Amino acid sequence: MSDNPTYDGFKREPLDETCELWLGRLPEKLSMAATGDFESLWQARPAEQGKAKMFGRQVTTRRWTRAYEHAYAFSGITEEQHALLPELAPLYDWARELDPRLNGLLVNWYSGDDQHQITEHHDKWQQLVAGAPIIMVSLGAPRTFRMVHPKTRAKHDFPVEHGSVIILPSDTNRVWKHAVLHFAGDCGQRISVTMRSFLPEAAKQKPRRAARKRAARAVKSPLPFDSEPGQPLPVSEEPTMAKRSSKTSPPIGDDEMTMFDFFLQNVDYDAMAPGERTT
Repeated sequence: MSDNPTYDGFKREPLDETCELWLGRLPEKLSMAATGDFESLWQARPAEQGKAKMFGRQVTTRRWTRAYEHAYAFSGITEEQHALLPELAPLYDWARELDPRLNGLLVNWYSGDDQHQITEHHDKWQQLVAGAPIIMVSLGAPRTFRMVHPKTRAKHDFPVEHGSVIILPSDTNRVWKHAVLHFAGDCGQRISVTMRSFLPEAAKQKPRRAARKRAARAVKSPLPFDSEPGQPLPVSEEPTMAKRSSKTSPPIGDDEMTMFDFFLQNVDYDAMAPGERTT
């Protein structure tokens, strides 16, 4: 299968000279079925919100997460696989017509009332089939899907609503980061169904030494995220990312972030068990 396919019925959205997204919608029949199944799918979310490792500690994230058909290792944890829900089977079958290499789903549940979101990140491509895209289906309340270039801080915002589909090519995922942010006024329940093509034994891969070193450096540097939940960073400006001295620390600018601010943006402190909390 070509690593640079075109997708009938989808609109190509260039991000720069070499990277792109494909935007489309579920077929009407599937979208209507998903509307009827939304409440049962919402009730199928896990009892506890997702976990991740940040700065060496396990924390509770601002969303519920569950993997189906294939385990998924990310953010220092592994989401073990679960049997495919009947409500997800039609979406999975349809997506596999676009790319038959797809073999795993990750579902995220977001509550607008609780300011749930996921900040900018690359999907972990080391465990994915080379050249295979990531297909993302949005169900429920509308949100803003953002693409951010980590070096230039260029950004592109795309509104997503019930039935929206985004195809993220492999090369784009390696260069651009993506996020689904919570803005003031966002409310309601949203479910994201993302489908990927995993390599055999992908979930058992251990973090590479270089990745561990980058994580260690991140603790020492301010991070380019906003410091107040619900108010995303104006990424049109280049972050300072100033290096800290062992003797003095430069002031934190509006486009920088301390470790505490990072936790505010990505971690649901109230949902954490007492043993998980930091002071």
